[in-house]
Amino acid sequence: MSYDWQEYLTLAETLEARAAELGPEVACYRSAASRAYYAAYHRALDLAGPTNYVPPAKRVSVHAAFRNHLNEASKSRPEPQASQLLRVSNKLKRLWDFRKSADYDDELDNTPQDLASFSLRTAKDVMMFVKGFFDAQEA
Repeated sequence: MSYDWQEYLTLAETLEARAAELGPEVACYRSAASRAYYAAYHRALDLAGPTNYVPPAKRVSVHAAFRNHLNEASKSRPEPQASQLLRVSNKLKRLWDFRKSADYDDELDNTPQDLASFSLRTAKDVMMFVKGFFDAQEA
């Protein structure tokens, strides 16, 4: 049985909404940002099949390689699929930056709560754009 990565988004929402109760708050917000990224990334991987994505054989960032693939794949797709692929790639990059900051930086550019909130909104955008890609494919 394959894992439902949507559960990471649910967890991220819970961590953000109940950070004070679950505590420590900052750790909850940082974890929410990180889980939101992985929920979106794995949902975006649903695009791998229809765009003929082949993961790189060399030890490079598979995350960056996938974003680059989506950018390239958008060039050979009609609208609105092309725009959906570009939006997914751009949002994943932003989420990846948020996730890196949440996981590695001692000091954040934003408050931890804002980082979690931005990450959740961006992850939901990715989910919507992936759905839009498949909706356009069916049309």
